Amino acid sequence: MTTKEFVEKTYSECPFFKEIGPLKISEQNIHLYESQIEAIISLLTFFCQNNEEIFAQELFQDIIKEPQPSNGKIYEALAYSWLHQNNISFTPQPKIAESDCLKKHGYCADGKIENVIFDIKQFGIGYPHIETLRNKIQEKIPDCYIGIGGNKSISFKDVSKLLERIDDIVKELHSDKTKIYTDHIYKIDDLGIEIRSYSRGNRLIISSISEFDIYEWAQNNETYFLKHGSQFCANDPYVIFCPFDKQINLNFAHMDASRVSLYLRPLCRRIFMNLTKMDNKFLREYDGKAKNDVTVAFAARKISAIVFLDVTEKYSYDNCRAWAYINPNADNKLYNYQISHWFRNANAFVDEYRYDNY
Repeated sequence: MTTKEFVEKTYSECPFFKEIGPLKISEQNIHLYESQIEAIISLLTFFCQNNEEIFAQELFQDIIKEPQPSNGKIYEALAYSWLHQNNISFTPQPKIAESDCLKKHGYCADGKIENVIFDIKQFGIGYPHIETLRNKIQEKIPDCYIGIGGNKSISFKDVSKLLERIDDIVKELHSDKTKIYTDHIYKIDDLGIEIRSYSRGNRLIISSISEFDIYEWAQNNETYFLKHGSQFCANDPYVIFCPFDKQINLNFAHMDASRVSLYLRPLCRRIFMNLTKMDNKFLREYDGKAKNDVTVAFAARKISAIVFLDVTEKYSYDNCRAWAYINPNADNKLYNYQISHWFRNANAFVDEYRYDNY
């Protein structure tokens, strides 16, 4: 589907959708699944029927400007859609005062459910972005096949640094010192990563060896959410929703739901049990917008829950792909009825770390 077709479909299916000002459209393909497009259109209709026409228009424009998996607004819309599909009433874009958050100034959160503020953060930590790294190198060297092996438990921060060095990596990879017969091998020893460029030739099989340790991955990425830590709410329960799909997190999207829960549990446990004790570091080291006197421990205690959503498609009740991890050390806790109504009633996996808070 193209952006033009998406706009036409949206206006044909959203009778309440009113255009506000000229709509600038650049004709391009939309890289979304059909079920996701239907979910977004249904969400826009819902917003318009509930006096949120202006927000719906802004969200719609943000999506069609860049209808690619790299656009976080798409996943924001799909997370809203999950809430809507599960009959969870929410208000989008509530204003949060400076006195109610950890920012130096106030801001607009992504939403509010009853007394709970929430933000939506597209989920991709280290592991899935290694494939992004591979794809970007592949684009630079189309005549060869690129493979990445070795340690895949590295941090998002380290992967981000590699993504900033694509041209340098390509140059190093295809230098004389990395050549082995018709292939090239570039090793990044401090990260334990090995990047290979395979000559295509008549080769039928290409293989690589890698390892992934969920506990090392959790340790390396425990501060991941602190880069937006200034948005955490000081006086109200605060939840982070983390949507992903097969395009941005192929590994988790293909895993059995019970296995995903095992992968995510140690990450959240380190956030809830380790960071909440980290009084010797300040949040501003990770988020420059944070107030100067806020410690990491103080900030971590403001996270009430982290909820991961597979938004590849609309899943059935029996195949729910949502995982809610509740912070037992949160200053502002969710009520039991909220956890049950929002998550258990949807058949989501819920982990409260009961008898495991040490």
